[in-house]
Amino acid sequence: MESVEDRLQRLEYHHRVLMKVLDSNEYPLYRLFIERKLTEKEVHELFMLCDQLQKKYKEQKEWGFVNFFPLLIQFAGLLTTKLHPDETMEALIEQKLYEELMKELKTLRYNYND
Repeated sequence: MESVEDRLQRLEYHHRVLMKVLDSNEYPLYRLFIERKLTEKEVHELFMLCDQLQKKYKEQKEWGFVNFFPLLIQFAGLLTTKLHPDETMEALIEQKLYEELMKELKTLRYNYND
């Protein structure tokens, strides 16, 4: 039977290998999850938040809304404190997840900052 110490060493090795694989920038969001030590629950909550905001965004666009700033506030406010909204939006865009929504929120974020 594998000892806890052996198992931990193996997992740490696998972690280092995975981080090298993720260096390719193909999966920046997953790399962020690992770097920031997100739990499975926190990752699930992020995707649930994005699903909800994506649905609201599409509905509001259909209704003719042009100001989506409340969605940005909701995204930033409900995001785990382990993640920064800017880098999370960028990673989602790069990984082509919720791309239209994140591009809109990113534009709002930088326009608001000016």
